[in-house]
Amino acid sequence: MKTALVTPSPHELTVVRVQAPYEPAFVEAMKTIGAQWDAADKVWEFPPFMTETVVAICVDYFEEVRLELPS
Repeated sequence: MKTALVTPSPHELTVVRVQAPYEPAFVEAMKTIGAQWDAADKVWEFPPFMTETVVAICVDYFEEVRLELPS
């Protein structure tokens, strides 16, 4: 099952990350909204205000989306 995981960055409080399997159309969608690729950790990073948009994009491309944000 292809799963996308959306989590807060362990390094920076103002960054949310998404880790997902490689999907070319998803990569283009992330680039279109201005998400930044972190090659070292292999995750897309974006500001927290974009979380709803990113989750909606993930739903379009992956069978499961897990959202793990601090309460």
